[in-house]
Amino acid sequence: MALILLLLPIFSFWQRSSIAAAIPYIVGFFIIINVGPLSGGLTWLFAFAVIVGVLLGLKAALTAVIINAVTIIVLGWLASTGKVHLDFLFFQSSKALITAGANFVFLNAVVAVGVSVLIKSLEITNLKEKKLASSLKSEQLNLLEAKKGLELEVHERKQAQKYLQESQKRYQTLFESASDVILILQKDLKIIDCNLKTVKIFQKDKNAIVGSNMKQFFPEFQANGESSAKKIHKLLKRFYQKGSILFEWSHVNKIGMVFDVEVSLTLIELLAKTHILAVIRDITQRKRLQDMMFQNEKMSSIGGLAAGMAHEINNPLAGIIQSIDVTFNRMDKDNPANQTIAAKFDFSMDQMSAYLEKRGINRFLASARMAGDKAAKIVSNMLSFSYQGQSDLESVDICELMDLTIELAQNDYDLKKNYDFRLIDIQKEYESNIPGVLCEKIKI
Repeated sequence: MALILLLLPIFSFWQRSSIAAAIPYIVGFFIIINVGPLSGGLTWLFAFAVIVGVLLGLKAALTAVIINAVTIIVLGWLASTGKVHLDFLFFQSSKALITAGANFVFLNAVVAVGVSVLIKSLEITNLKEKKLASSLKSEQLNLLEAKKGLELEVHERKQAQKYLQESQKRYQTLFESASDVILILQKDLKIIDCNLKTVKIFQKDKNAIVGSNMKQFFPEFQANGESSAKKIHKLLKRFYQKGSILFEWSHVNKIGMVFDVEVSLTLIELLAKTHILAVIRDITQRKRLQDMMFQNEKMSSIGGLAAGMAHEINNPLAGIIQSIDVTFNRMDKDNPANQTIAAKFDFSMDQMSAYLEKRGINRFLASARMAGDKAAKIVSNMLSFSYQGQSDLESVDICELMDLTIELAQNDYDLKKNYDFRLIDIQKEYESNIPGVLCEKIKI
């Protein structure tokens, strides 16, 4: 019945426990009154205090022990006064009875209190275990969360490392495959890294370039005659003020050949330090093309000037040649007109011809006539050379064209290099019966 009461949820646990604990007390009291003290009633009272200690705790156990002590005292008093008939045949005296009652109460108190303390300790231990289990579960959840966070962080770091490696690979590929020289310099122009184009341009091993100073690749003087040391000092001063600069420079490679470059300098931050990013582009070919374009423009201008001069020279030259021809005609002794005029002045044309021959005048005039023809031919060649219009294709005698070209080139004289084309001995060996070449004669 006590167990049934404990299991019924209609009352609170304290109410159910109190009722369940009271049942052994009532049963024990009833047995003692009706049967006797040694009939097992005291066992029920003993169990009453223990059950109270188990169910309701230490204070309730002490209360139950006190109730048992009071009950025994009351029963002893009632028996001693004769109000209740109880047989105490086992006990020979009142002192023994009191001693037995005191021992019962003491042992009952010890057991009830011990059991209640034990139960309380078990409850506390159980609560601690629950708290510990809850703490462990919470810690396990925290560890799982930390594990997930750590796994996510590891994944993110791996992704970042992969991206960094790919980015570094792309940078290295771009750096090494660049068509321009790329250098990373310290402020004192010491080289700390370079790409493959640097090795090709300066014709030195990379290990020999890295660690060296950029100044060792400078010629003593730049193209304008200024000292490389002074010029780079001025440029660097301006560069540090602006943070970037673009200028043309002359470098020298391993074999001592000087070549022109275009240099771009930019300040960059690398590993928390300020460095110089130098991009160098070889402009030797560009400068050569610029010089060729300038030369072509100059030649075009000279061609126009030569054409104008040729026209200006051609007119008086034609007059000179014509005058020489007229002079030869007026000195012809077989010319009737000349004979008529000579007769009027009473001298013969034969005598005049002998005089001119004797003095070499005919020879001088013939030389002047030949020089005039040569000059006329040169002027004609210059006019043909300077002609910029569109000409038609025609069959040209290549040997004749070669002679014409050499004849025109013989008038070349370079004041700067001080050479004369006419001092060159040219030997011409042409095959016979060379067919005509279809071309534009002027352009060839």
